[in-house]
Amino acid sequence: MLSLDGASGRDVLTPRERSVAMLYSRGHSYKEIARLLTLSPATVRTYLRNAYLQLGVRNKIELGVALHMPTTQR
Repeated sequence: MLSLDGASGRDVLTPRERSVAMLYSRGHSYKEIARLLTLSPATVRTYLRNAYLQLGVRNKIELGVALHMPTTQR
């Protein structure tokens, strides 16, 4: 997915990556997310890996901040 400079973190992720990342940042496990979204745990890991790379974050805390921070504060 393409993003424009200045886009918020939420804008660089696909809708599915964003859903998985939001659930994970709120404390759900890979298995819980897989069950909720009818995905395999391996697919959940792939979506999270992509989200981490696209947002430039290294852990769940940074992921949550990147997903919830308004564009003006980035």
